[in-house]
Amino acid sequence: MLEQFGPYKVVKKLGRGGMGAVLEGVDENTGERRAIKVLADWIADDQEFRARFQAEIETLRQLDHVNIVRLKGFGEQQGHLFYTMELVEGPNLQEMLRDGHQFSWQDVVRIAIQICAALKHAHDRGIVHRDLKPANLMWSEHGTGPIKLTDFGIAKLFGGSQMTMAGGVIGTADFMSPEQAAARPVTSRSDLYSLGSVMYALLTKRPPFRGPSKTQVMDDLQHQKPLPLGRLVFGIPQELEAIVSQLLEKDPADRIQTAQILGKRLQALMHAHDHGLIDRVDSDSDDGSDSEEFDLTSASPGASSATRLGDTTAEPDPNKTHVSDRTTLKTALRRTQVSNDLTNQVGETVVTSSTSGVTEVAGPTTSYTHVDEAAQRNDGKERGEDQRGIGLPAWLSTAGLILMLALLGGAAWWLALPESADKIYARIEAVAAAGDHRKWIDVRDQIDEFLRHYPQDARAETVAAHRETHEWYKLWRQYERLATKQGGDEFLSPEQLAFVQAARLDNDGKAEPALSAYSSAAEACGVKQDAETVEIRQAIAHRQRMLSNPPR
Repeated sequence: MLEQFGPYKVVKKLGRGGMGAVLEGVDENTGERRAIKVLADWIADDQEFRARFQAEIETLRQLDHVNIVRLKGFGEQQGHLFYTMELVEGPNLQEMLRDGHQFSWQDVVRIAIQICAALKHAHDRGIVHRDLKPANLMWSEHGTGPIKLTDFGIAKLFGGSQMTMAGGVIGTADFMSPEQAAARPVTSRSDLYSLGSVMYALLTKRPPFRGPSKTQVMDDLQHQKPLPLGRLVFGIPQELEAIVSQLLEKDPADRIQTAQILGKRLQALMHAHDHGLIDRVDSDSDDGSDSEEFDLTSASPGASSATRLGDTTAEPDPNKTHVSDRTTLKTALRRTQVSNDLTNQVGETVVTSSTSGVTEVAGPTTSYTHVDEAAQRNDGKERGEDQRGIGLPAWLSTAGLILMLALLGGAAWWLALPESADKIYARIEAVAAAGDHRKWIDVRDQIDEFLRHYPQDARAETVAAHRETHEWYKLWRQYERLATKQGGDEFLSPEQLAFVQAARLDNDGKAEPALSAYSSAAEACGVKQDAETVEIRQAIAHRQRMLSNPPR
């Protein structure tokens, strides 16, 4: 291995993966420490890959976010293509899972909020990660700083069929989306599926699907449903279970729409927890709004163990399930030929640009381009000014501000108006018609809104019954999780057990046996008047009414 890459002297090897090595380097003049990712020789020899490498680097230079490991530079050293990244001192989440770290649900939500911010930044620029997984999520500052998402664009860069045929291992089947497994087009919602898989794994210490082979895992990804979180983890909010379930939908259209909407829902969940309202949290309306940023300055999840850098921190694990990314990649990027043919740059001097925000240094057998972050940010500001127009008169700017405030005030008034009873009721009845009790959480806000704004509507009684059905379902699932956590049904109280047994029959559609079991459950409650028994008794009475007089 070479001892110098661009201005950086190699001080140690951090790891090796299928695509090359990861080194730590230091600039002996400035003392800057960087992670150096050196691509394997069989990759660097491919001319088509070189063109893709240059084009993808141009894209990755757009990423400048606290939760994304920053690109610092790129170049070639004696035929070895390489790029340099911010050096993150801390473990990746895969290492923490292997070390037995137990993530609380609050930790997982705070981590996910930060990842949402990183994904929003990238998705707003048309960049999809494609390989989001615990090994690509680093906890900086030895587990006390922000989460950092690394290896953006790598799956896309190596996605060509020639690359995978040559022996590259791209993407981890455990965390890829169903559309990736089926070689269908990848979108921003593919990243959201992978984020759901990561949250599932942090909570349960296992990915949603696992099997003896990557073929089995990929088949399950496309055709099977993962075990519900509530059956594997005790004490997580139903809203969190609903969020992860929606992220893991097979059809991208059924997932949460954007990283920003997901971030808002997760923040609402944490707000409810922080204010002691967690039992009342059911669903933050996923209304498609994508209008306001969310602040992550206090979202750092806490502290833990240590090591460093992506999924190449150690030798490849033969027990991991990997797969080549077979998705056909049609880049919309400008396909740029590598300037001056990098293979013939030996001994040439590269010109330094004073206006592009890029500083290039060169010497014998070396080319290296340093990404100037300050100039990069200034370029973005200048582009924004060009789009808005420069040098507008002050009076025109003031008038525009007044008009904008008036429009915002009108929009806020309009948005505060309740939807029509017909629209809200149609959404509620669509869930009722589906017959899946798990879906009630998706419309609980609409149920409460209907009863709040339209209590005199002829359909209000039906909607109130739907709310009681949701309360019955939540109570049943609570006791199911309690039994799982404690080790079996025998650890439930007599009234809890009788209620659970009746609810299971009810949920299976066995009306007559369920009615009989509910009668036994009511007897088991006796004359107790504590809050829990009263709640069970109310749920029993509701289901007895519904089963005795089913809606037509």
